[in-house]
Amino acid sequence: MIRRPPRSTHCISSAASDVYKRQSHKLEISGFTFSSASTFLKTCTKSRTAYKRWPVILGRSESFSSSFCVQPLNEFPQSHVASVELVWGRINSPMKSVCTLPLPEVSTGISDVLISAIFVPERVVIYQELFIVYNFKNATAGILEVRIHMEGSQDFLLNGNAAGKLILPPYESDELRYTLLPLKAGKLSLPKLSVSVLNVEGMQIPRAQHSYESSIYVFSF
Repeated sequence: MIRRPPRSTHCISSAASDVYKRQSHKLEISGFTFSSASTFLKTCTKSRTAYKRWPVILGRSESFSSSFCVQPLNEFPQSHVASVELVWGRINSPMKSVCTLPLPEVSTGISDVLISAIFVPERVVIYQELFIVYNFKNATAGILEVRIHMEGSQDFLLNGNAAGKLILPPYESDELRYTLLPLKAGKLSLPKLSVSVLNVEGMQIPRAQHSYESSIYVFSF
């Protein structure tokens, strides 16, 4: 005769499932450190969150982000901007994890045009449109013509024209916007941006032809 176990008996998998269900799904960020490289000077920090002080508690689908401003101190071909250290764990749990993320490498050089970029959204997901707004500022007392061309990439699909042209009066700035569609997940190199600067007579300015490269992390969901 086969004897059945009493109804009160629980299998191991059921007990583990109960423990998982009792865990909090809220995360606690108890530390966030931005360390700029020696070749950059940190100039400002801006946290885009409703929380005013640490620790930051995040529930399901909630996010926390910060933006930083840095200024290059000299000219160099390739260098890491900074690294970010994050201390986090489940709320009310003594166990914490420490993650260190180096930010992408960039190149800096001497130019009459200052270029900056803004990414929208900040959290990039595969197969969702990424908008990059490049800002070009004339740092001279003359009128400049800026010619821009975004090269092709196997990781991104470009929606729109790859080439553009801006006329910048002295010390004025203007923007150029690109729309990209990520085709892969992970750390990807953005399409290379080629920039050439000419003066009002159409003559190319010495050392004013550059290629700009950077990378971005694309999430799978």
